[in-house]
Amino acid sequence: MLSALSPTTVLVAGCWWWELGIGEVLKEAAFGWDVWGMNTQVVVWCVWWPAWLVGMMLLFGNPREEKVGADGDTGKAKMIKS
Repeated sequence: MLSALSPTTVLVAGCWWWELGIGEVLKEAAFGWDVWGMNTQVVVWCVWWPAWLVGMMLLFGNPREEKVGADGDTGKAKMIKS
């Protein structure tokens, strides 16, 4: 699901759906940035894409397991209760 919602997949799928070239879409996006001051590219590439990457890493990354010693100690410092 996350791969289907990535910015690059959405761009390619949208270009295929509307039968447009990717270069043409990017050229129009650059025109919108330069002439009209649209912030769409900033939102997509500086907010959506990094958030998507972090989400993919968190979801599919391999967390390290803590090694437990023979006495059940994880090796971390224990808090002393007063």
